[in-house]
Amino acid sequence: MNARYEGDGSIAGVTDLFEAVMTELTDSFTFNEVTAVQTAGDGSDIFLDVPGSTLVGFTWGSDPATDENNAVQLRFQGRSGSGRRVSFSVFGYVGSTSNYRLTAAEDAHVAAAVALLQAGDGSFCAIDGNIPTWKNYANVKANDHWVKEARNG
Repeated sequence: MNARYEGDGSIAGVTDLFEAVMTELTDSFTFNEVTAVQTAGDGSDIFLDVPGSTLVGFTWGSDPATDENNAVQLRFQGRSGSGRRVSFSVFGYVGSTSNYRLTAAEDAHVAAAVALLQAGDGSFCAIDGNIPTWKNYANVKANDHWVKEARNG
C-alpha cells in the first residue's frame, strides 16, 4: 500500500486508520502481515524505513493465499474538492465480488471501511494533498501486474 498523508504525526494517523480499516475487513482477506513501513520526503523517490513503526507485525485475514486470490484487490476511491483522485487498494481479497463493485448498502464491512476513511481527515490525501471524499463503494478486480506474475510463474 502507498499512502499520501498530511501534517505532523501523520504516520501515526495513517497507522491507526489502516489498522482500523483492515480490522473491519479482515474476514474478506487472505492472511497478510506488514513487514516494513517506509516514508519519503516531499518530491523524493527515496524511501527510508520508519524506525519503531507499530504497524510492522500487524496482521489481518486468515484464508491461505493462492496465485488466484493474491491478484484480487479491493479498491476504495475518492476525490478531493478540486477533483484529484485518491485510492486505497489491498490485495488478497477473497470475499463476494457482487458484479465487481461492492456498495456500502450491499456489504456492512465496506460501509464501515468507507465510514472510517471518511472520518480519517488528513490520514490519506488526494494527489493534490487535499482531504478527499471517498466513494460509497469498493471495486473488486484482479490486478494486471499480479495476474501477469501468476501466469509467468
